[in-house]
Amino acid sequence: MTRMRSSAAALLVSALVTGGIAMAPGSATAADGLTLETFGATVVSEGTPTTRHVFISDPVDEGAAGWDYVVDFDDGTPGVSGHTTDTTLTLVHSFPNGPAEVTVRITVFDSATDTAALAIPMVVANVPPIPTTSGADTTLEGSDYLLNVGATDPGGPFESLLFAIDWADGFSTIPLLPAGVYSHRYADDADGPVNGTIHPITVAHFDSDDGAALLTKLVTVLNVPPVIALGGAASVDRHAPYSLTLGAITDPGRDTVTQREISWGDGTTEIVTAGGTYTHTYATTGPKPISVTLVDEDGTWADAGIKTVVVNAIRPTAPTGLSAQALGRTSILLEWTNTSDDALSIFVERCAGNTCRNFVRVASIQPTDTWVDRGLTPGTPYRYRLRVRNAAGFSPYSTLASARTVR
Repeated sequence: MTRMRSSAAALLVSALVTGGIAMAPGSATAADGLTLETFGATVVSEGTPTTRHVFISDPVDEGAAGWDYVVDFDDGTPGVSGHTTDTTLTLVHSFPNGPAEVTVRITVFDSATDTAALAIPMVVANVPPIPTTSGADTTLEGSDYLLNVGATDPGGPFESLLFAIDWADGFSTIPLLPAGVYSHRYADDADGPVNGTIHPITVAHFDSDDGAALLTKLVTVLNVPPVIALGGAASVDRHAPYSLTLGAITDPGRDTVTQREISWGDGTTEIVTAGGTYTHTYATTGPKPISVTLVDEDGTWADAGIKTVVVNAIRPTAPTGLSAQALGRTSILLEWTNTSDDALSIFVERCAGNTCRNFVRVASIQPTDTWVDRGLTPGTPYRYRLRVRNAAGFSPYSTLASARTVR
């Protein structure tokens, strides 16, 4: 067997791929008439089963019926031998490795002296590797993408395979690599509103006989939205300034945040361009879901940071300006100014007498600034005071006011 390399092998592979399979007859005739004829391809592919028929013609079948035969494929594999009574000898063989030139020798015996032999020159063409490279269809920017690189080759153990990878982002593998799993990190997807950039990874598969095959694997690199760290207390009193810290921004891509918008959770927003500490005062109580929206080259990212702060109610202040005025013999009008806007109820307390101190609650009313006390005793002095209740508790008492009903 003669090995073929470089240009000669390439020409043979080209002829095979384009359908140029050379077909040649072969024949041999012994002295006493034993004749062999064969037709078949003279250019075959490595690792591919090839069938050849040998036609036996013998005018006088000497000895036992049939013929013995020996075949040498000239490729390092064991030959075959046997006995046949069929005038057509069918041979199936896979030549293990190309490019190579071999001479297949077929010898048929009818007796010790009745022998015919054929010598058939053949060319075994190299077959490029068959890629088996695979990987996921998507990956995240800034994350490791894994590519399982490999191939099969009809040349089997006679071939050593090496690979080159072009990651389609300006990076490629040099020198050549053996089969295996390789990782690559795509730094960023392309800027813009489209969330995903397609990279056509190209893998070149080479065998040791100059055979090569290319495979393109498309992978989409997806954008990862940025995330911002938020700092601040878990609660704050109503009407007290709350401090929110816009901290570090995490983004595995190469993106730059140009704007931060704070939604304070009470219907108000604030746009800022830098991190730092910002303050806000809440007018109402309860949980307030703070969120921060970030803007970068890839778009606008809502809820990049989320934090809930609970706004606590504070004890109300006492009503001011309490006054009392008799409306007649049995009623007195009270008027005042409310100083708390979150009052739940107002309690009215009263006692009878110019210097009395034994106040008793006589009414619990909805927040208002006036109330009439009815059913009183004529000609009697009364003293009044008020206090307010909200979710945090009671206010201090108001100042006292007094009035005497008409006799």
